[in-house]
Amino acid sequence: MNNIKMYSPRSLEELTAALSKATERSRIIAGGTDLTIAIHEGEACPDILIDVSRTAAMCDIAEYEEEDKITIGGAVTFTEMENDPLIKKYFFSLQSAASGVGSKQIRNCGTIGGNLANASPAGDMMPPLAALDARVVIINAKGEETRRTVKEIVSPESPAKLKFDEAIIRIEIPKPREGNVNLFAKLGSRRAISIARLSAALSAEFHNGVITAPVVILGALGKAPVDARISASAIDGVLLTEKTKIRFAEAMTKEVDLAIPGRYSQPYKREAVKGLALDLLSPLSCPGIN
Repeated sequence: MNNIKMYSPRSLEELTAALSKATERSRIIAGGTDLTIAIHEGEACPDILIDVSRTAAMCDIAEYEEEDKITIGGAVTFTEMENDPLIKKYFFSLQSAASGVGSKQIRNCGTIGGNLANASPAGDMMPPLAALDARVVIINAKGEETRRTVKEIVSPESPAKLKFDEAIIRIEIPKPREGNVNLFAKLGSRRAISIARLSAALSAEFHNGVITAPVVILGALGKAPVDARISASAIDGVLLTEKTKIRFAEAMTKEVDLAIPGRYSQPYKREAVKGLALDLLSPLSCPGIN
């Protein structure tokens, strides 16, 4: 620990300068909820730590009406997301996901950028962001910015996954159209510090009890979020009745069977996903959601 160099960039220019010094051992830190554990357990031995918690361009949530998008800085914490008026107004799924991450202490420190960069299959942010067609804005050591999908940066085999000299500076999300609903649900192993055993997100249009153009994403099922197209087709363009919900739940079991055939957790998850499916759709019956 004594030999680690620390950089605390306040601007993107300072951040790119720090990234230019990075090696494959170097790490970017904001809340440190995952990295500090990895360091103490000897799983990470960084030569350089780049602390982005005070990098101004990474610490806010903003609305760009002319571009019809909302941006979330990579260093924004889960607590900030949970309480932000823009997130509350447009992204019920993100607020739900943020409010259920770990403990209160973890939510106060952990960041959306860290959640994506860590790329844990159980990461809560990945399914709702993927369902919302979010783009992750990356900056490299040369100051060049690129935009990638959530799946591109979290899939272990993806050539577009994060490199050691790249940082997530913000997430850009198209502003939902009127009538859009976006929802999130998960099953966890504990109440107080819940790590997702299975999660799901939905983004769709909802008018007069009918769901159209649904996007359904499953998390904690594979190495990357699963695009649940069979399940989306089961509810697309039909009246949301109890029979529709049951059909949706049955379709979800097929997604599990296709994603993890033969895995030891398959029997549990193919049954558990039915309840998750019903939980995901349950807010549509609540006043104010549609």
